[in-house]
Amino acid sequence: MHALHDLINLLVQKKMTGFTMLHDAMLQYFLNVSAGAAEMTDYIELLKGDEEGDLLKNLAFTKSGAHVVCLALAYGTAKDRKQILKVYKGTIEALAYDTNGHQVLLAAYDVIDDTVLTSKSIFPELIGKSSTELSEPQTQSLLSAAIHLNARIPILYLFVGPSKAFLRTEDIEILHSVHQIRNTTSKKDPTTRRAELLTHISPTLLSLIASNAFPLIQSSFGCQFMTEVLLSAPAGSDRAPALSSIIQLTHSSDSATARALNEPSAGRMLKTLVQGGRYNPKTKRVDPAQPPALRFHDALHASLEAQGRVL
Repeated sequence: MHALHDLINLLVQKKMTGFTMLHDAMLQYFLNVSAGAAEMTDYIELLKGDEEGDLLKNLAFTKSGAHVVCLALAYGTAKDRKQILKVYKGTIEALAYDTNGHQVLLAAYDVIDDTVLTSKSIFPELIGKSSTELSEPQTQSLLSAAIHLNARIPILYLFVGPSKAFLRTEDIEILHSVHQIRNTTSKKDPTTRRAELLTHISPTLLSLIASNAFPLIQSSFGCQFMTEVLLSAPAGSDRAPALSSIIQLTHSSDSATARALNEPSAGRMLKTLVQGGRYNPKTKRVDPAQPPALRFHDALHASLEAQGRVL
């Protein structure tokens, strides 16, 4: 192990941090060093020691490297986590769109107790300025991310958790190990941490739905995005404008809107919203949306009644 550590250190000092073979070796060292040992502390210091941050940045974009960063976040102290997260300033969006990089963001969500730090470090680059009034560039950036296979994950993860419907098997496996480690390295209750982060991210996403329901409903990922945000937005969130925007689509005579509404993905979304939650095949009951009740059915019925479309 000492020889491997010395070899890794040598390559890092020579600025040869972009090689995947180095990342593979670094992961094997991390997986075999004892938690809490001096070697673990020294190793995390090695990761942080690159003043330009090239090591951590290069690691995040390979399979083994992203796993290394996730473990460093999980095992690190609050100070370590803050320093690691600081390295990624200016690259958060690139991480979100990357097959491996998005794992680093999920791990940061799940282990950093200071949710204000997490929000200020990640959300401005991921979703833009938190506001109910979205700029055009911010809107287009969010719409692109919402329907991207990878970029949607760090946006929706706080709403859906480690769901097999959104995450790959390797994502879930890494998060499982991160969750086991944080039991001894993080202090905040996971439910509290998630709720605090949702409070920061939800207003912007609800505003996006309220003003862009039509472009979102045109894709299955867009329908999933709207469904998950509306079902899991925290108590106190103003979901009414977003729900109203979806209801307005059902009144449209536009042919493009009609085609979008006839797609199976839109039908599943509307059914879930009308039910007020997602059907659970195990319990054979509907799991209700985050309180207060969604009441989409009532709003839709009232709107149809006002137009004389209810018998």
